[in-house]
Amino acid sequence: MPKIQCGDSSYLPAQKMKEQIMCAKKLDGYKKYPGRIPCEGYPVDDLPEELYLVAVEIKKLTQAPFEMIVSCLLSVLSLATQGAYDVKAFESQGTIPLSLFIMTLALSGERKTTVEKLLMRVFREYDSKAAEQYQLDLQNYQILSDIWKTEKKALETALKAAIKAEEDPKECRDRLVAHGYKKPDAPVKRQLIYDNTTERALLEGLRGCGVSAGLMSDEGGNLLKSSIFSNLPTINTLWSGGEVPVNRMKDCFTVKNARLTMHVMVQPDLFLSSEKLREHFFRESGAGGRFMLSYPVSTMGERYESSYSRTLAECTELQKLEVKMQAWLEKSLNCNGERQVLVVGDMQYLMGLHNLVESELNYGCTLYDFYDVGSKIIENTVRIAGILHLLTRKDNSLIIPRECIDSAHALCGWYVNQFMSIFSENARDEHDEALVMDWLDKYHTDPRWQAGFPVSDVANFGPSALRNKDKRIHRALENIVAKSNGTFMFVEAPRKTPGRPGVKYFVSNSQFNDYWKRS
Repeated sequence: MPKIQCGDSSYLPAQKMKEQIMCAKKLDGYKKYPGRIPCEGYPVDDLPEELYLVAVEIKKLTQAPFEMIVSCLLSVLSLATQGAYDVKAFESQGTIPLSLFIMTLALSGERKTTVEKLLMRVFREYDSKAAEQYQLDLQNYQILSDIWKTEKKALETALKAAIKAEEDPKECRDRLVAHGYKKPDAPVKRQLIYDNTTERALLEGLRGCGVSAGLMSDEGGNLLKSSIFSNLPTINTLWSGGEVPVNRMKDCFTVKNARLTMHVMVQPDLFLSSEKLREHFFRESGAGGRFMLSYPVSTMGERYESSYSRTLAECTELQKLEVKMQAWLEKSLNCNGERQVLVVGDMQYLMGLHNLVESELNYGCTLYDFYDVGSKIIENTVRIAGILHLLTRKDNSLIIPRECIDSAHALCGWYVNQFMSIFSENARDEHDEALVMDWLDKYHTDPRWQAGFPVSDVANFGPSALRNKDKRIHRALENIVAKSNGTFMFVEAPRKTPGRPGVKYFVSNSQFNDYWKRS
């Protein structure tokens, strides 16, 4: 389905809707590479060299949208580092996690799965080895558990015999009590990556203290409908690194000091057509303000093979990154929840950014209608800055330099602009127009509609996401006619029964000339 770039009022009435053409500006220095670059406005020049070079390698290998690749990179970096490091923004506040919540809207065929597989190899390998080790530990546990039960049964038999013989049962009782404390612990199944899961399974996996995991899905439609996204307070608490009490009839526990990174890639139609996802989940609950939401420009139709294409073996920057992620991961798994704290070096500079953002939340200012995402800009900036510092530092310094703050703030600004575009007043209308135009383009040669499309037929047989939503269908058709400069129009045909209102048709210029003028 062709996509209208959110916030873009341009319209090509005589053609099928097309993607916004990406800006083809030149890049200087190390950032110069052949081929198209991200859409205009993306902070390419603010990306650290280490992050940029990896993104370019993956771009050449997959030809996926550059913005989506960077979002995937940020999510895996967050997952690798969140278990071993926290960050502190201001002296008056406590530490906050490096965990990021990211959501990317991308069409089927954008190579989401390909990019995800490339970047998640380190974590998949860990999960595979952990699963094998868990099976071995489980077998050993079952053997020890059987031995413990046999010994317990023997001690109980001895206690019963002592009581029956009217002997002092104290020694048998003490031995039985002591044996109870020797019960073997069941092995804990640890995994880093959760995909198609439930809230219960996720919280069970985060059970304990200091556990780190990632909820990563390249096809997140089912995930958004799951119990995880039904309990929004839990999502908000996990983002903040707070405690989540779990109260059940048979088993009660508390998730403490856990870290969760999330990257959900979802079909645009599912998100943009769902009132529940758009309004309740992302706006009313406050959860949306914690997510870095984006809708990258598609690269489909421009992914030509050339001499610039690479193989995986040539991706040396990606290999260097995997070595770093492996080291962070090992540190995360061995720190037992005791994390090192990164500190912002130039606190006054960060304070100035905070005050600037805060001023934009006032009535009539840029972020007034987007207070939810605006209130989280600085915190997400500090989280990304901490991740970029770990990626780029040459020593073991825990002081985040100003350069990382600037890069992170530029990235956050882009995500905020994406959020504002997607949730602008015109965003859903433009999406509906694209759906209707795609459907009209597909069926305009159908013999049933050679004279044009009765508006009632478009409402009944049109795009599935808009069926039985007459107001949205009518508004989409009216907007298309208004923007088309005469390419499309409405024609009313009288009915045979006198007194009844005519049938309203949506027609193109060619249909009007070929059919209606002759009629």
